[in-house]
Amino acid sequence: MHFSKTDAAGAATGQPATLILRNDPVNPLVPLYETHYTLAHFANGKYNTLTYGYDSPGDLLKEPLELNPGYYLLVTGNRQPGGKVLSSLTYFELNPGETREMAVTLRKSDLIKQVLATVKPDWEAKTLNGSDFVWPELTGGTHLVIAWIEPDKEPTKHVFQDLGNLKGELDKLGCPFVFLVQKDRMPPGFSEDTWKNLPSKSSFGVLSGYGSLQELGQSVGKDLSGQLPVVIVTDAEGQVIYLSSGYKIGIGEELVKMLSQAGGR
Repeated sequence: MHFSKTDAAGAATGQPATLILRNDPVNPLVPLYETHYTLAHFANGKYNTLTYGYDSPGDLLKEPLELNPGYYLLVTGNRQPGGKVLSSLTYFELNPGETREMAVTLRKSDLIKQVLATVKPDWEAKTLNGSDFVWPELTGGTHLVIAWIEPDKEPTKHVFQDLGNLKGELDKLGCPFVFLVQKDRMPPGFSEDTWKNLPSKSSFGVLSGYGSLQELGQSVGKDLSGQLPVVIVTDAEGQVIYLSSGYKIGIGEELVKMLSQAGGR
């Protein structure tokens, strides 16, 4: 299968060239076209971004692109928590009949580790079947993702779906995930099988009170009680280096990038 494009005028410009795009192994995740990178062709005095369908955007990194000869621009973007985008621009020329291979490389995050709060994640909780919850042991620099959730609410469902879409990347990082639910917010019939595509090291804890979230809120100086889901990343010392509260798009990608930079384990 070949992806093909003509120039803006739709006219052939000579023998086609072939461009093979590859994912750079240093990337924390597989880039998606129009989300993490775009390709533009110079025609009519400007660079025009090529448009491909959304059905299988990952295929651009698997199959050759048949393109008209000419000048091109490869743009990559790595969005950081807070909205900042680290971009790169690569200009190149494709000659008639040429086959060129290029890596799509996302700029490495320039985030400096910030300690937002400090918590001791040993709050008393029960498992979904009523036994005592045992917290993952934080040794050897292991990071931990903790999320206070409402399983039957849309913001939490969105987080679960987002994490499921990046399950492979998150599993490679080997980081435990703990999902905490207040007892009075547990929907009837909820079980660990309700969402089967969560990270492999996921566990659920049922809390009887709101002390854990209040403790976190006091540490960050913010009332988080009405801002579920609340998601944090802690290091081995209980230092909170990431915090998200309320509905958010792209939290799974943010966690992959944060844990990759922090070393995951």
